[in-house]
Amino acid sequence: MIKYRLFREDAVLLSKAFCATGGDNRLYEQLDELFIKWNDTAAAITFYSWLNENYPGDERTILRLARQYKKACDFIGSVGAYERVLKIDPADKEAAEGVSGGKYFIANGGQRKGLIGRDADLLRELERTLPESKKTESVDDAALKASAPDLAAAVERQENTEIAKAKTALICRLCKERKVRLLLLSYPELLPGMIKELAEERHLELVDLRGRFTAAVAEGKRSDYFLEDGHCTRQGNALIAEAVASRLLPLSSADKNK
Repeated sequence: MIKYRLFREDAVLLSKAFCATGGDNRLYEQLDELFIKWNDTAAAITFYSWLNENYPGDERTILRLARQYKKACDFIGSVGAYERVLKIDPADKEAAEGVSGGKYFIANGGQRKGLIGRDADLLRELERTLPESKKTESVDDAALKASAPDLAAAVERQENTEIAKAKTALICRLCKERKVRLLLLSYPELLPGMIKELAEERHLELVDLRGRFTAAVAEGKRSDYFLEDGHCTRQGNALIAEAVASRLLPLSSADKNK
C-alpha cells in the first residue's frame, strides 16, 4: 500500500510538470521509468488516457497508451490507439505493425476477456492537477464530486463506450473486407448516439426497434417482453427476429433479382 501511494504521488508530480510545461522528451522518459517500476497496467492506461484526453494529438502519448493496451492483451484498445498514431504519422512503423498484429490476435481469439478498468483514485488526483483553463464539465468532473465507487462507475461507463466504438468500427471493417452486408440494431428501448452516428457515417442499414417495442408493450405487459434485468424474454427476442427478418427478406429478394 505504501509503495502504491509513493508511485501515485510520483505520477501526480509528473502530471503537474506536464501541465506546466506541455511535456518534453525527458518528461516522457521519466514516465516510462515510473511505469516500468510500478508495473501497473491499469494505472498506466489511466494516466496516458487522461493525458491524451486533456492534451490530445501528441503522438508520444498515444504510442505509450497503445503499448500499455498491448501489454494488457487488450488488442481492440491497442489497434484503436495505433490507428490514431497513423493518422498523425502514416509512416510510423511501430504503429503499422501494431495495427497488423493486433488485428491478427483479435481475429484469432487473442483479445483479453474483460476490460482493464481505470484506477479511480489516481484519476481523481490527476484531475486536480489540471489548470483551470483545462477544466470542463464532463462525466469525470461530476464524478469528482462523488465518492470513489461513483467515480469508478462513471469512468467505467466512459471506458465501455470507447471500447464499444472500437469494437463496432472493427466489425464494420471486417464486414466490408469480406463483402458481408451489415445491419445495425438499436436496443429495444434505446438508440445509442454512437450507433446512429456510425450508421450515418458509413451509410449502414439501421433497424430501429424502439417503435415496435413501444407499441407491443402498450398493447400488453412489459413483463411479456422484458426480464427484470432488462434483457428480452423469448417473446421479446421473437419481436427482434421479426424486425430483422422484415428488413432482410426484401434485401435477399433484391439480391436474387440482380
